[in-house]
Amino acid sequence: MEAVLALSILSIIVVIGSGSLFANRRIQTELDSNVSVISDMLRRAQNNAITGEGFVAWGVHFDNGSEDFYQMFSGADWTDGTRHEQFTLASGLVFEVPTEGANAEILFDLRSGKRISATDNIIIRSSVKPDLKKTISVSGEGKVSSD
Repeated sequence: MEAVLALSILSIIVVIGSGSLFANRRIQTELDSNVSVISDMLRRAQNNAITGEGFVAWGVHFDNGSEDFYQMFSGADWTDGTRHEQFTLASGLVFEVPTEGANAEILFDLRSGKRISATDNIIIRSSVKPDLKKTISVSGEGKVSSD
């Protein structure tokens, strides 16, 4: 009888632990996927600036509001520029940088492709597990990287 009780308790612990492990893996996969899409969008914006697409600078706007989104744009800034493709962060992910209620832009110079905006990194994290986060950085020379 004691052995059955011990096995039952052990089974419950294993089931709870594996559910948590699966949830963490799902969040990590979503985080990695979103970082990949954003990094790719930044590189495409930079490439458009280097090749002179539309004869204007290109960048990506990040908005931390009721619905966190990021959007490629062409022109001097997102407000007055031409807006292009837009994506929303996956459910369960939020921007840490820019902070809640704020926005940021990473803008690339026409022809040189260098970053000309003050913003040089974006941080995305899990809304459930704040320690799960990734930083996307853009150097002054325009190199896009993530940790």
